[in-house]
Amino acid sequence: MESGEQSKSKRRETPRLRVTMSLADMNGHAQAAAAAAAGSKPGGAAAARIGERRDSFATSEEFVSKFGGKRAINKILIANNGIAGELVKIEKKNAYRLHCLSFFFAAVKCIRSIRRWSYEHFPAKERAIKFVAMVTPEDLKANAEYIKISDYVCQVKGGSNNNNYANVDLIISIAKRYGVEAVWAGWGHASENPKLPEALAKAGIMFMGPGEHAMWLLGDKIASSIVAQTAGVPTLPWSGSELVAELPEEGGLIQIPNALYRRACVRSLEEGVKVAQKIGYPVMIKASEGGGGKGIRKAESDEEFTKQYPQVKIKYLDSFGCFKFYFFV
Repeated sequence: MESGEQSKSKRRETPRLRVTMSLADMNGHAQAAAAAAAGSKPGGAAAARIGERRDSFATSEEFVSKFGGKRAINKILIANNGIAGELVKIEKKNAYRLHCLSFFFAAVKCIRSIRRWSYEHFPAKERAIKFVAMVTPEDLKANAEYIKISDYVCQVKGGSNNNNYANVDLIISIAKRYGVEAVWAGWGHASENPKLPEALAKAGIMFMGPGEHAMWLLGDKIASSIVAQTAGVPTLPWSGSELVAELPEEGGLIQIPNALYRRACVRSLEEGVKVAQKIGYPVMIKASEGGGGKGIRKAESDEEFTKQYPQVKIKYLDSFGCFKFYFFV
């Protein structure tokens, strides 16, 4: 399979944390997907009307016009291969062997869900919405299911996700090259990076998920913990315990000033040891960004903390392509 487009017939700095908190920002992937296909905002009146009846339409443009949407979605970039889950059987002496099966669940679920919805509303058009899949050499070797059911395949570099599914610039480049109207990033990888929806908005491409403002605030572990404490939600002891932000007037914007944010950060090994001693062992050392369990270590003493802290730094740099001395304990 050659690199590039292939058609298949069947186939920072401390973040500027100002957001408007609304239920629309918290809608699930399923509603966002349906609303995106309608070209409307998740949770809007159009989405409600769609649920009331299932009319048939000849084109997505006709659908958008019917329900008051703004633009039609005919092609979606799947910027995620799915988080491979393993089914493992560990067997005793006389019984079994070890079996591992990987399933590229996220991408397959997205494509099948939207395609099922599409069949219901565009019965005369077999594939009203087409899918572009990002594919690494590892995905090809695994013969991933999502590759088989995609309409277009774009090969990308393998290895660390910084080379592919977490690379915002690459995702934007592919989205423009294939002329997609929307990008679905699933979960993990770049899906929690506010730079992705921000860059897509500038490019006139829809991000199927929350806006960058909500993501800046709630996707950052330090900022979200401060927000929780401000709202009176109990939190486990950490390097930013008891820090709270000023509550805005009703309908205002929540702000996490840089100075407040930095007070919650651990910027050196020595500082980390002091915070750990204050909290009391055992503690977890966690990078302020990233997900999927990357960059997290347990320490039960000063000696273990001294050993594990550099390991968190190394893992964080390898997985996310950048490093800031911002960790919470």
